[in-house]
Amino acid sequence: MIGLLGTVLGIINSFGVLGSEQAAVQSRDILLASGVSQALVATATGLILGITAMFFYSVFRNRVQSLISDLEIASAHILALIALNFNKKREQSRVAVDEEF
Repeated sequence: MIGLLGTVLGIINSFGVLGSEQAAVQSRDILLASGVSQALVATATGLILGITAMFFYSVFRNRVQSLISDLEIASAHILALIALNFNKKREQSRVAVDEEF
């Protein structure tokens, strides 16, 4: 996208020069060149905003992925502790039942 932005900025400059020169060019061509230049300014603005938004999206997505990974590790650890504790209590209750017989 940065290459496209550079191309659009170069075309803006070219049409801006064409729109400002009045020697040996008809007024219709000057109006056309200045109109194209204005349209390209809007395109360049959109590209700048899009590139900026993609950068911040990437940064925040990476942070969220890191937090999700940490949460998965912590929840797996907690579930393992719960399972271990449950199995210990279950074995103790079996021993108590077996001793009564």
